Amino acid sequence: GPHRLTHLYLVDDKDRASFASSNIVADFQLAPSSLSPSYVREMSGVIGTERASELLPATELLDEGALLTISSDWDADTLSPLIKLQTVLTRNPGQPIPDIDTAIEMMTINAARLLQHDDQTGSVSLGKFADLIVLDKDIFQLPLNQIKTAKVVAT
Repeated sequence: GPHRLTHLYLVDDKDRASFASSNIVADFQLAPSSLSPSYVREMSGVIGTERASELLPATELLDEGALLTISSDWDADTLSPLIKLQTVLTRNPGQPIPDIDTAIEMMTINAARLLQHDDQTGSVSLGKFADLIVLDKDIFQLPLNQIKTAKVVAT
């Protein structure tokens, strides 16, 4: 199956195309704490402003055709998938994930592909296992900065 690199804080520009061409999955922990302006400022003091401005290049790897996953970094950050979705879609500084469909795929079918279970899980399809939730709001219709306000009403 595919190889995976995780905790990808920095990826050199010249290496970005290699992810897609070498079938390497880029696994990111795009948590609120690692995407905050204060974290970028802190990292600027450690690795320099230029390098800190290129932290966690998820969108850049997407643009190169890489398969991306979003995983948790428990217990360093929240496990809430709704908070993670909102965070990656409203990322500033840095490039946000382009749309909610892509972000959800990164958390579902792409993770299943990485684990070689996409024939069994990762999407809602006849014959697959599915863990489902029912939300009180349609997150596809909410403003991006309000996704985390949705509440789970059933599992």
